[in-house]
Amino acid sequence: MAVRNWSTRFRWMTVLVPLLLMGGVTRFLLDIAPCPFGILGLFLALWCLWIGFVFRRIGWWTIQLAAVMLAFALGEGFLTYQHAGKQVQHQSLLEPPLPYNQQSDLLGTVPVPKGRTRYRMQVNNQTFIDIVYTIDEHGLRLTPSEDSSAATETIVFMGCSFTYGEGVEDDETLPAQVAARVPQAKVLNFGYSGYGPHQMLANLESGRVKDAVPNPSPASHLSDDSRSSSPGAWLGQLSSACAAVCLERRSGAARGKPR
Repeated sequence: MAVRNWSTRFRWMTVLVPLLLMGGVTRFLLDIAPCPFGILGLFLALWCLWIGFVFRRIGWWTIQLAAVMLAFALGEGFLTYQHAGKQVQHQSLLEPPLPYNQQSDLLGTVPVPKGRTRYRMQVNNQTFIDIVYTIDEHGLRLTPSEDSSAATETIVFMGCSFTYGEGVEDDETLPAQVAARVPQAKVLNFGYSGYGPHQMLANLESGRVKDAVPNPSPASHLSDDSRSSSPGAWLGQLSSACAAVCLERRSGAARGKPR
């Protein structure tokens, strides 16, 4: 039966039924694979070609779209192949073991308080990272100066994985390095992987920072705009790879001091 003899209703049926089937397959793939985008791109490329076969008048456009989807699928397949041997492990060093992170209504994902987790990353059975994350009772990455009762000022760092110190030891994070160079300060690390300005605002507005520093006074803000992830976008100018809010307490009064 020639396609040109198909009724309009039948043509739409032959187009929509595969789309519904793809939806079901996608739901299944998401349950067994975290990012099956290469396979989905291939499915969409074949579907676009099928649309062009059924509706000949838009065939040229569907071929172009199929080429884009195929390029996307090949790119995803290449990246998947490149990371095929990558393994990431989070192992609790406590008894009983604690999970590495948990869900929070305020911030999304947060570290579990009082946790101590070994983080390992291996590629093709070769270890590239093998470090330990230590979390205090407030759910913050531990810095050497947290127990300093003689501190005359407090420095609070906020940001994403660069601030949190993903892949480095407790004493190698940016806040820990600052603490080592400013012995009179108590340094707190409010950063965590994936955090942005919205988590920083939530920490400030919720009083979580104020609980750590009774009279906070923002003194400076350091940011590295994520132009690579959103070039030219005004929202990208708000994203920060590392944000720091410096807070000072002198005789019970808070005063900002640029650094």
